[in-house]
Amino acid sequence: MEFETIEIDFITRTESILKETKTEYDVTLLLNLCMGLIIFPKEKHFKSLSKTHDFLKKELCEIMSHKKKVDLSFLIKRIRNSLCHGNFTCEPDSKKVIKSIKFWDYDYQKCNFKDNIEITKLTIEKKEEIDYIEVEFEIDKFREFIEFFIGELKKIDKFKK
Repeated sequence: MEFETIEIDFITRTESILKETKTEYDVTLLLNLCMGLIIFPKEKHFKSLSKTHDFLKKELCEIMSHKKKVDLSFLIKRIRNSLCHGNFTCEPDSKKVIKSIKFWDYDYQKCNFKDNIEITKLTIEKKEEIDYIEVEFEIDKFREFIEFFIGELKKIDKFKK
């Protein structure tokens, strides 16, 4: 593969890895690919990212948020925060195989919790009062979401070939 720009090459190579690689560590691979896509191209070109809601139509994830309608740029920012702060967990099935990934994020600066109440123990009603999001993907849907995100990144003029 010829070098074009680091951003275009990174997106293209990540897409190739996603399509061509199957391993017993698929979830780890998906998390790493997601992290790379979110942090590298997104951090430099976040303002160019689409405000699309198309991923909602595909029913790729379950979202609980204080926002009525979550767009892609909001979701990517919050997944990025979740990954960087370690606010995610993998949920196993009865056979101890990971079935889903759950991400959560909240605006720490808008929270005035006394006695260090853990966010995960708050009631849904309280979570809606603060700037909070929780997103859960089944593993196959997480893969589809990453593919969707790659497609959206490729629409940014800077990344078009």
